[in-house]
Amino acid sequence: MVNWSFSSLAGLGATKSSQFWIWGMFEKVGVPGTTLEQFFKVLSWSLYWLWMGVWPETDVNGEPFPVGSHERHMAGRPLAEGWFACLWALIGDLEYLSSILSLPSHNNAKNCCALCKAGLTGSNTWSDFRPTAGWRAHQWTYESWRSWPGRSRNQLFTLPGVSALNVHLDWMHSKYLGIDQFTFGSCLALLTCTGMVPGSEQAALDTCWKFIQDFYREHKTKVRFGYLNRLSMFLRQSGCPKLRGKAAEIKHFVYPLLSLWELYMNSGLKLHRQIRLMLKANAHLEDLLTLYEQDVAFPPPVADDFEDTCCTMLCLHGQIASHFAEEGTDLFNLTGKAHMVQHISLLARCISPRQATGLALSAFPPPAAVGKVFFLV
Repeated sequence: MVNWSFSSLAGLGATKSSQFWIWGMFEKVGVPGTTLEQFFKVLSWSLYWLWMGVWPETDVNGEPFPVGSHERHMAGRPLAEGWFACLWALIGDLEYLSSILSLPSHNNAKNCCALCKAGLTGSNTWSDFRPTAGWRAHQWTYESWRSWPGRSRNQLFTLPGVSALNVHLDWMHSKYLGIDQFTFGSCLALLTCTGMVPGSEQAALDTCWKFIQDFYREHKTKVRFGYLNRLSMFLRQSGCPKLRGKAAEIKHFVYPLLSLWELYMNSGLKLHRQIRLMLKANAHLEDLLTLYEQDVAFPPPVADDFEDTCCTMLCLHGQIASHFAEEGTDLFNLTGKAHMVQHISLLARCISPRQATGLALSAFPPPAAVGKVFFLV
């Protein structure tokens, strides 16, 4: 089922109190080529008049309202005493962006990103996380995206000023339920299956789990794994280890894992030091998100710190992944979600990753300046 919701960037508070459900649909029930198109037509119509700040002058089909109707009576009058709002961010997981909004799929070998022209290989490869990466010079501008023949034709992108620049990637699915699962699962595999922690694999895991439980109690961790006493929680029959769990459990797991790694690592090994630095960078990102959780966007110095730290974490991840790939060992796999995490860090000065939930709107007082949305996006 696909659900749509919106929230105002002018509001604060818990997600349950600030996010409003719009509509939902079982994908297999909708009529192909009709249901979704009609929904986005109505949604775009509604958002357009919200942007104009007045009651609609025509219906969703562009026809005047019937004479004598309440809609005809209200048409053109201020909607909220002169206040208006614009669509600031389109937010969803990667599958939603590609299958519902018709944006480039992250599985594409070429043009795999909604925000830039990155590809799987070549000079614009998404796996280059350095500040000098080639794809950074090929990020979309409003003008270049609007002139691109391959752009999405979704109705939302017909709104004034709306383009791929309004797409804000989802931190939860890209990081917690993305790269963190592979990173943390690989760390646990090294700790339990390579002799770093003494004893058999299960005995090593029991030792790790006791350490984690003690850490949870000492640091009063808000969200905890209820249990992590089975190797199957992160070891799979094939492929890279991947930690199973809910997003909130994984978000808070970096802190006990970092302490656990520092306890058993061999500081004489460069690889172990790289993993420690990667986990430290990961933890610092979460620290910043917690410290500035009420901010719509990070202040410039904080945004710079967040971007630089994310760059460090991903560059280290790439180096560690290359090390194990050369050994033929399936650990610390990189996926396209790492590229999405970096884009989110670049946009933190515009919208905080914590604010990116639902269809985000931003409200402004009168008078409504025509074209103001171009400045905002």
